[in-house]
Amino acid sequence: MGRDWYEALARKFGGYRKMWDSEFEGEDGEAAFTAFLRETLRQKGAEDAGLMPRRPGPTVLDVGCGDGLYTLHVSALAAQVTGLDFSPEMITLARRNQQSAAIPNVDFVGATTSGTALPFPDQSFDLIFSRRGPSSHLADARRVLKPGGLVAGIHTGARDEIIGRVEAAGFQVVRNQEYRGTEIFPTREDYALFLSRIPGNPDYTLPEHAAELDRLTAPPPPYRAERWWFIWAGTPSPR
Repeated sequence: MGRDWYEALARKFGGYRKMWDSEFEGEDGEAAFTAFLRETLRQKGAEDAGLMPRRPGPTVLDVGCGDGLYTLHVSALAAQVTGLDFSPEMITLARRNQQSAAIPNVDFVGATTSGTALPFPDQSFDLIFSRRGPSSHLADARRVLKPGGLVAGIHTGARDEIIGRVEAAGFQVVRNQEYRGTEIFPTREDYALFLSRIPGNPDYTLPEHAAELDRLTAPPPPYRAERWWFIWAGTPSPR
């Protein structure tokens, strides 16, 4: 997805904040991923606390961090978290959110992951994850991952392609699990806001897209969106 779409999202909507009402039925992949990260970081923190000399805790890289809100959420379980995004507007927004939250153990870096090395030294992170973000970072992820580290992600498509990238980058897949659910929207306005956040979609809240929104909301409310995710994780394969 081109940078311009994400820049526009940051300017108009303030990033990825949920601005619509909805209910959920079935499995929630996002909640499962957050629980997985929390348990991973809890275990790593316990391991670090048991070492002599004691380590301060896990270091984390969030690839495709967007507005940084999720990065800030993860920071409570880590010694240091870095958010990486290719959108200058998103990085500006993430730093603003960090300043408002007054969270000191987070920094945000603007850089691309496509066709270039990650801008970090060797063995920098215990956990590298991508939450519906890019997978191009995998080509250099092994270099910046600490021994015993983990790469992980949650995505909504291209499952075979992403798993192939994980394996091609020198990782053994230790988790590959799908989740399915339905999100239910009570009004046309709620549904329009949801649709406008899907990468590549136009802004359905604008008058020029009203006709297309009419087509998408032809049945009476509530409106339903079938949701699908897969969560993956990998550890370095033996060389």
